[in-house]
Amino acid sequence: MVRQEFIVVGCVPVVVGSAICIVGYNKAQPTATDSAISFLERLSGEEAPAELKTDKSGGYALIGGGLLCLAAGIGFILKSRTGLTATNEHDKEDSG
Repeated sequence: MVRQEFIVVGCVPVVVGSAICIVGYNKAQPTATDSAISFLERLSGEEAPAELKTDKSGGYALIGGGLLCLAAGIGFILKSRTGLTATNEHDKEDSG
């Protein structure tokens, strides 16, 4: 027997976690400015100041949060199939 409420509750974090991972991935990608700075660094052989580079820690944090949300949703879905016990006296008599 599958518990439907765990499947429904599990699907929401899976969808939300996937969306958060996609947004985080897009934020972690290099921008046109980053590509231009990288090109100029290779051309000149000097390191550019840190202020010119885009901070990607927010994107990585979103990816991490999305993965946690995704794992929680998968956990709920897997829990819907396990841990089922008899809930009333009639079920206990039939199973035992």
